[in-house]
Amino acid sequence: MPELRTFLRAQWPQWLFWGLVSGLFLGVGGLAGLPAGFMPYAALLSLAMLVVFQGVLFLHWRRQAAWLAALSMDDPAHLAAYRAQYPLDLAGVTLARFAATYRDAAGAQVAREAEREAYFSLWLHQIKTPLSVMALLLDPAPEEELALTDLRRERLRIEQYVHLALAFLKLERPGADLDIRLVSVDDVIRRALRRQRTLFIGSRTTLKYTPTGLSVISDAAWLDIVIEQMLSNALKYAAGGTIWIHVHPDQPTTLVIADNGPGIRAEDLPRLFERGYAGLAGQGRGGSSGLGLPLSRQICERLGHHLRLESVPGQGTQALLDLGERGAQVQAPCLTRS
Repeated sequence: MPELRTFLRAQWPQWLFWGLVSGLFLGVGGLAGLPAGFMPYAALLSLAMLVVFQGVLFLHWRRQAAWLAALSMDDPAHLAAYRAQYPLDLAGVTLARFAATYRDAAGAQVAREAEREAYFSLWLHQIKTPLSVMALLLDPAPEEELALTDLRRERLRIEQYVHLALAFLKLERPGADLDIRLVSVDDVIRRALRRQRTLFIGSRTTLKYTPTGLSVISDAAWLDIVIEQMLSNALKYAAGGTIWIHVHPDQPTTLVIADNGPGIRAEDLPRLFERGYAGLAGQGRGGSSGLGLPLSRQICERLGHHLRLESVPGQGTQALLDLGERGAQVQAPCLTRS
């Protein structure tokens, strides 16, 4: 029987110990003058007791092996029953630890997949709107130039949604690389403004930009996504109004992008960083996806920055990006430009 051979090979120290003790007993008994017939009898009796003990141990071992073979990491009840049957078994303790770790990892994976599915469901829903508008604008229109301008705006919105989706996928990767270096905040702002110029022109929104003179230890590509999202939100709410970009007067490492739009209700502010939540103002304007701000906060957490919103209904909104006291530094005096 293979199982028995495996068991006996594992028990050789006990058999060796029995042999040594029996030899010592026979030797000492002979020197002490014990009867010759008594000593083999005693040795055989101890051997019989050892065989019985090993037999009971073998049955116990085989039953435990059967339990272990049938255990499943997905069946906590089975594992608990095994632990109750063999409370002092180290293998059971180890298996319990592995099973708990496995269940936690599996639960986290399910949560990540559910979050990813929810994100792309929202993303696909949002991208339908600019595609529908583009289809309408491509029909013959009396004001061809106006239609082309609107078409460019909708194309830009699609590009922004695509960039957000790609950024989300990259951010979800466990080993997402960061290219950390000294980044000029003004260079990042100017690149974002160049991409948004069609929206500024089409919505007739005034820009008042005061160069920050800031550099920050960050990742330029990820920081670009955050700043562009701040600008995009301001443009949605302040269309036809004014947007200000400057450093906070009392916080020299905090970038402010403010607008004079309708503002945000106090009860909406804490929830705007929840995925899919657009708030009353965003729902009314129909252009808010509820995707950009949650992603921007995730990026900021990874970069060591902090993003928050301040708003008073009827008085506009300002997004404040705290670049960190250690990472950000002033490079040059600020020059006002409108």
